[in-house]
Amino acid sequence: MKTKRNLIFILFAGVLISCSTGGSELEAKQARKKEILSRVEELNTELAELKEELAILNEELDELDTVTTVATLNVSYVNPTIQDFTHKIEVQANIETDLNALVVAESQGVIRRIVATEGQMVKKGQTLAVIDSEILQDNINELKKALELADFVYEKQKALREKGIGSELDYESAKNQKESLEKKLITLKSQQGKTVVKAPISGVVDEIFLNLGEMASPQQPFARIVNADNVKAISDISANHLANIRKGTEVELVIPSFNDTVIKSELTNIGNYINPTNRTLKVQTEIKGNTFLIPNMVAIMKIVDFQKANALTIDRRVIIQDRENNYFIYLIDENAPEGESNITKVDVEILSTYKEISVIKVLDPNIDINNNSKIVDKGAKGITPDDRVVLIENKKEAQTKE
Repeated sequence: MKTKRNLIFILFAGVLISCSTGGSELEAKQARKKEILSRVEELNTELAELKEELAILNEELDELDTVTTVATLNVSYVNPTIQDFTHKIEVQANIETDLNALVVAESQGVIRRIVATEGQMVKKGQTLAVIDSEILQDNINELKKALELADFVYEKQKALREKGIGSELDYESAKNQKESLEKKLITLKSQQGKTVVKAPISGVVDEIFLNLGEMASPQQPFARIVNADNVKAISDISANHLANIRKGTEVELVIPSFNDTVIKSELTNIGNYINPTNRTLKVQTEIKGNTFLIPNMVAIMKIVDFQKANALTIDRRVIIQDRENNYFIYLIDENAPEGESNITKVDVEILSTYKEISVIKVLDPNIDINNNSKIVDKGAKGITPDDRVVLIENKKEAQTKE
């Protein structure tokens, strides 16, 4: 009985202790909550004050941003030039002549005599060499004797025929014999004439290929004769240039092997066929009264394909290209107020470029550029339209932003 009482007492004491502990934790949580709420209220008050201060500072910053800071750079400049401009296509050309003849013998035989010498000026039809014709000459001599007899017989038969004595058969036979021998004699003389090698054109004997005593034949050239009084320069150009050239277009020929001698001419022929392999066509110019050009000589042909009078020209290096492939230059305004930008970005179009000089067109009609204008040269790629530049001598290097 005593034991049961002790057990009940212990259980009751445990319950009392448990209730006491739970009450203390609840009071602690409520106290902590009050502290957090109080701190949140304090922070919200501080946040509102900070927002108000931030707005004031932003307004002041916006006012300060209206004062622009202009970077100053050192640049060099160039002046554009108003001048007549010519663009030329430069291609390699070959000097040729139509009067470049390989002379061959018309008959076969041993060369008995060479009359011409290399370098000699000859005229058309002039004898160059003689081929052995001894056998032909013997045949001609025999034929002449036979022809003499045939003439005699023919004359006799003709006289008898006229008197009504001779027969018609004898007369016709004598006549036929005579005419046959005459034709044979003409043929042999013609063959004998082919044993003489003659110049087919007037010109200079450039080279003789056979020597005295060697066998000449129609299959082997005897000599070369060249007439370079009138020559032509022939070249291949891209078909892309076809729209810009025509017959009569100005041409300059530069001859490197003659100390870059320049010959002025014009196009005399433009090809009517485009090579499908390389998309080129032939052009040529004739040079008459030539005194020093020879066939197969190399020349530089300069063909005028663009001309503009009073063109606005400038060094190609001062033109800048942006990422959109647009071109522009920087124009310097020496009258700009101190502390402000003194350069203007000017959009331009490049019409043509030759030997690093470009013809440009200003796209803004309100901008005037003349010989006295100053265009940024060295240092142009390191500036923006908001910068201010200081001009230095062209020979000095431009500086970058500091």
